[in-house]
Amino acid sequence: MKKIEIENQREIMKELLLGRVVEGRLMVKEDENGRCYIAFVQYNRKKRKRYERTICELDGGWLKETAKLIVLRCSKKKSMELADIVSSMQRDLDRAMVELAFEKELGIV
Repeated sequence: MKKIEIENQREIMKELLLGRVVEGRLMVKEDENGRCYIAFVQYNRKKRKRYERTICELDGGWLKETAKLIVLRCSKKKSMELADIVSSMQRDLDRAMVELAFEKELGIV
């Protein structure tokens, strides 16, 4: 019969009881008596800190600033006419450019 040893077993059990998946790897190790056992080692991945600041809200989206990007999201319904979609997106883009220029002028972005 094989013995399974789990490192960080308290943290892993907390995650499992919350219904989360615990990622890791199984390794075959030997103890001081020469007996083999299986050890589970959890991956300790760093969580990403995602910096995201909303510059302005648009009719169908938003303009946000991240650590490396200025992100413009604009969505429209398919049921709209093409000319209405284009003009609405152009209004959103114009407003986003004005807001971005204003923030650049103030030195916020």
